[in-house]
Amino acid sequence: MRIAFVAFVLSMLMWPTAVGAQAQAQAQAQARPRPRPRAQAPVKAPAPAAAPDPAPAAVAGKWEGDIGEKEKAQHIVLTMTVSGSTVEGSILTPTAELGIEQGTIKGKTLEFTTGRRVGGEPLYFYWTGIVTGDTIAFSYIDQYRQGPFTKFTVTRQK
Repeated sequence: MRIAFVAFVLSMLMWPTAVGAQAQAQAQAQARPRPRPRAQAPVKAPAPAAAPDPAPAAVAGKWEGDIGEKEKAQHIVLTMTVSGSTVEGSILTPTAELGIEQGTIKGKTLEFTTGRRVGGEPLYFYWTGIVTGDTIAFSYIDQYRQGPFTKFTVTRQK
């Protein structure tokens, strides 16, 4: 019984220390500065969706025009088909029929290449046209991109 009494007395002596330590820890926690909430960056509005490509101009069909000036002009006939933005077809000149290669139409801009052999060597031409209603204003230049662009207009045949 004596041991129980001694334990009781010791626990009573220790209790104020334990309670005091707990109170002291709470006081320190309250005295400690609390971290401030971080400032949040303003929420940005989502970027607007990119504008879709304009609808391709209608270039399918037969087009005719003259390249060159007056007496030296050569009559040409373009025949084109379109699938999505891909253009295929041919250009008929007085001296050759040229296949349209790598043809594309984006909005009103038509681009393609043609090729032929000259003296056994391949020669390519790069064509660009701007479609306005029933006309296409073309310019083209050879693969070496030398000299002035040749410019001419073709008209849709109905």
